[in-house]
Amino acid sequence: MNLTALDIKKHEFSKSFRGFDAQEVQAYLEMLAEEFLNLQKENDNFTRRILQLETQLSDYKSLEEKWKFTMMNAQNSADKALESSRKEADILKREAELKAEEIIAEARRKTAGYREELDMLQAEKNSFIKRLKHLLKSQWELIDVLEKEDEE
Repeated sequence: MNLTALDIKKHEFSKSFRGFDAQEVQAYLEMLAEEFLNLQKENDNFTRRILQLETQLSDYKSLEEKWKFTMMNAQNSADKALESSRKEADILKREAELKAEEIIAEARRKTAGYREELDMLQAEKNSFIKRLKHLLKSQWELIDVLEKEDEE
């Protein structure tokens, strides 16, 4: 039964001989109706407040889900970026190693070329020394021959 403050105020009791004092009953019913009205208002306020809090809770849960989703996406993005950086670092390392190997190979080729050139120059020097010695020897022999001719 849904009872309202107006129902309490308007309720009428049947009259009987030697019954309750009508004014006292009426005053009590008015006081009861007023208290009932206050309780209904308080109940309405609590109901509104509960609805408001349930809405806020729902909003907070939705926000929490969005944050979780955002954090998971951020974590996934960070993981992907880290993995990408590692792969790029590996590629750069491999490229650097290949470049270093190329530089070393080129240096070895140049060193071998310089050694060959040095060997050729050494051989030319030795050949020049031999020819010079031979020339000096022949000139010395010529001087000896000329001196002998002068003596004779």
